Amino acid sequence: NTIKWKHKKKLPKYKKLKGAERSVNKEDALVYGCGNYFRDNEKKIVDRCNIVGLVDKSKKGWYAGKKIVPLEEINTFDYDVIIVMIYDKDEGEKIREQLCKIYEIPYHKVLLGRDLFI
Repeated sequence: NTIKWKHKKKLPKYKKLKGAERSVNKEDALVYGCGNYFRDNEKKIVDRCNIVGLVDKSKKGWYAGKKIVPLEEINTFDYDVIIVMIYDKDEGEKIREQLCKIYEIPYHKVLLGRDLFI
């Protein structure tokens, strides 16, 4: 017996991350923050890193084929660095401290996007 679908449903197309070709020469990065600052600098990030996942405390869903996960799932990823893409430097520092204290992520693995892209 084969299953026949009554309705053919098209899967939604999504845009790939800008310039997102996976490379073994790049670090694997988890991006924290999926707002405007991330989107404005997306190309710069993928030129430098392979984005393996997206984390945001208020956004849900998918972006460019990657699931946006809550902060509690941060340790389910295999990554080299976390890039905090929050424009406000003080807020970015607070998030870095939280990631290091609560989730026991080494300080050197948490990078601030402001330091990288400004």
